[in-house]
This record gives sequence, structure tokens and C-alpha cells, in this order.
Amino acid sequence: MFTNRVPLHLRWIPPSINFYKLNTDGETSLATDKDGIGGVIRNHKGEWVVGLAGPIPHVDCLSAELQALIKGLSLATQLRLLPLEVEIDAKEVITLLDNQTSRYSNLILDCRYLLGTLHDPVVTHAYREQNNVADNLAKLGSTMPLAAALCIFSRPPFSVSNQLLADQRGFTSQRMVLPTAIQQLDDQGGNICFVNNHVPNETAGIYFASLSSRNVVSTSLEDRQCENTWGDTSHSYACTDSIANSIANNSTCNMMHEHQNAVRMF
Repeated sequence: MFTNRVPLHLRWIPPSINFYKLNTDGETSLATDKDGIGGVIRNHKGEWVVGLAGPIPHVDCLSAELQALIKGLSLATQLRLLPLEVEIDAKEVITLLDNQTSRYSNLILDCRYLLGTLHDPVVTHAYREQNNVADNLAKLGSTMPLAAALCIFSRPPFSVSNQLLADQRGFTSQRMVLPTAIQQLDDQGGNICFVNNHVPNETAGIYFASLSSRNVVSTSLEDRQCENTWGDTSHSYACTDSIANSIANNSTCNMMHEHQNAVRMF
């Protein structure tokens, strides 16, 4: 299967100094009538700034990816998180953003509008292994009832704490790719997306186990806990008043309800 392929050691790349980075993702399943969206904004130190997760009606994977991007851009706009870098793992979405006509034209127009309010950051591609925090948040969103509103996290939920720390530490995941893929990264100046002297995720697991034994890795939920209204006691959600108060006309946990048609949310 991996004939003529070479290992690529991938890690999340922090934004430039004093920049923020938005990562978003969509989670789809043919087995249910709902999908999930997730997103996270971090600073150049890899520290959590704000995140989001929620359910959406099932349509298709590109619709989920676009709706996740819209929610992330809306959140960055409302919190004035500038300058911003934007990274997603769906190449098709990046292609759609450059097209004039598409069945997703309403969603594309919303994305373009929001990008314009954020001074037109370039939306770049990341491999799935570099987008794990957003992916986990999208999976979390897919577990919520469809009637649940989007949840905004001022601190990371427990389910993403280890991956967040792994990204901060520069731990890598391996992907087998064609040699031409590495050449393309070199040609695009993308060599920072992978490293040769890497710390594999197997080492990361040992590292996290040692931290857990010393009670260093925590849920990061020192704030008061938001009520888990859908009755799933396996998750806790933290939203501080400082973040909540900066999002006008919304409750502590919820910023906005899902929209089935593209709507600018400000």
C-alpha cells in the first residue's frame, strides 16, 4: 500500500508572533441525521484562546466544513482576534473559495465576507494530523443533540487537553506520502509543516502518562462549569464571564444557534 511512499512527520505549526490561528473542521456521518462542527483559536505560543463545538443538520462533508469555517471566522470577528491566520484540512473548501459559482455559493459568500472583515487572511491547507484539536471538537459537536446551540469554550474541554498540549510541545504524527508531496511543500516554502528531528506521538503518550501520574495535566476547567443541558455527564464545558461578556446578546455557553441557510452572524 505504501510502495514508493516516504514518511512525513507532521505537527501543528503555531502562527507568527503576535498572530492568532484559527483551525476548524467538520465531522459527518451517514449513520445519523446530524453532523458536528468544531474550531479553535490559539496564540503564537499554542495557548488556547477560545473554541467552539456544536451540531448541525446532516447535509454533506463540504457543507459541514464551510459551516465550521463560518462559525470560527464569526467568533474571531466578534472577539476582534487580529491579525489572524486560518488553517483547515479540506482542500476542496480552499478551491471553492476561489470559484465564482458553486452549489455552496451562499456559504462561500459568507466566508468571503467574514474573511474581508478580518483583513483577508489567506486560508491555508493543513493535513488532518495537524488539525487534531479542531477535529476532536467537531466530533464533540456531533455528539450533541441537534437542538443544542453552539457552545463556546473559554477553556479547552477535557477531551482535547492532551492534544492541545501535544501541539504546544511540537509532537508529531507520521503520514506516508508520495515523494512529490514533500517536493511540493519545499516548493511552496512549506517545509516548516514537517520536521526530521521529531518527537513521535508514542513518546507523547508516555509523556502524558507521566504528567497524569503527577496530576499535572488537568481539565483546565477552574471556572464555574456550564450546565450540560443535553444530559451527557461525560463532558464538562467551561465558559468564563470575561469571554461571555465580550459576545453580545448571547448566553454564557451559547453564542449563536445553527443556521441552515447562510446568515451573517454579528
